[in-house]
Amino acid sequence: MTIIDKIKEEAEEFFDSIGCKKTALPNVKYQVEVTEILRKVIEVELPLGSENEAKMKVMQMYKNEEIVLGADDYYDSDFCVLDDETEE
Repeated sequence: MTIIDKIKEEAEEFFDSIGCKKTALPNVKYQVEVTEILRKVIEVELPLGSENEAKMKVMQMYKNEEIVLGADDYYDSDFCVLDDETEE
């Protein structure tokens, strides 16, 4: 049992003990945005001080589909509940 479950259980017991009746809340639909981040390090060899050129070269390689990220390049995920909620 998680701490949240324990708190919910204690709250229910308290409200039952003072005679409060539960009022069912309406169901709503939530929109949850899932964002996955893929990451890969590409090494290019250019003269010292060519950071911008290195970035541009890798961007061009990516645009030309010479670099393709896939499941093996998984880095992180994020889940965000969007503000819009609608009643059923």
